[in-house]
Order: sequence, then structure tokens, then C-alpha cells
Amino acid sequence: MANKPISPEPVITPTPYSPPQVQQPQIPAIPPGELPSRVEETLGDCPKFRIVLSGVGKSSLIRSMFNIDPDDKIDISHDSPGEADIKREYTSPANPRFILHDSKGFEAGSGGNWNTVKDFLRDRRDLELPGRIHAIW
Repeated sequence: MANKPISPEPVITPTPYSPPQVQQPQIPAIPPGELPSRVEETLGDCPKFRIVLSGVGKSSLIRSMFNIDPDDKIDISHDSPGEADIKREYTSPANPRFILHDSKGFEAGSGGNWNTVKDFLRDRRDLELPGRIHAIW
């Protein structure tokens, strides 16, 4: 059996450094002051923002953030889900652009509440824009 020739070590040539290229934006920037405001148009179509709140302990936070009167009863339980009514609309004269729907939290074995929220959202999705749910927190 003949000996196989040993192949020479591969020659590695270092690649010279080249700085990374700056990627150019695909969409040109809009100069400041040239982006038209859509606030008035949006408020004309939907003057109030409707939020569903779900979870334990968030009702107090929302009541503070949206300035809902502390005397306006929101069913809150600090250690467990409250007996909230998701169909009730909470509003505040101090912040009239928001409507809050409060829901119980989703705890283990709370399938009934899941169905309540799912049905509520399903009923609201086919309404005109002001009656729909715009965010879930």
C-alpha cells in the first residue's frame, strides 16, 4: 500500500477591515411640521376611546389614571377578582374621552368569566367604531 501524500496546510489570507456601510432608509423622512394631524378627523369618527380592563388589582390603578370618582362604585377586591360587570360603562367628567369596561381577572377555573368576556367582545366587534372595544388592558 502506497503512502498518501500529505496535503499542505491551507493558506489563510486576512481580509482587510472595511467599516460597515450605513443603511439608507427606504422611506424618506418627513420634515418636522409636515405630518398632518389626524386628531380632529379621528375624534370626529370616534370621540371616545373604549377600554376593557381585566385582571386583579388594576381597577384601582385605572380609577386613578382616568380620574373616576372614588364614590362611583367600581367592584374591587384587593386580593381576588372583584365582581365587576363588563357591560357597565365607567366614565369621568374629568376625562370624558375614555370609557372603561371592567372585567374580573382570569384565574384558574374561571372559565365562566372567560366566556363572559369573549361574548362581550364578540358582540362589540360588529358595532360602529364608537361602540367597539379599542384596547384591552
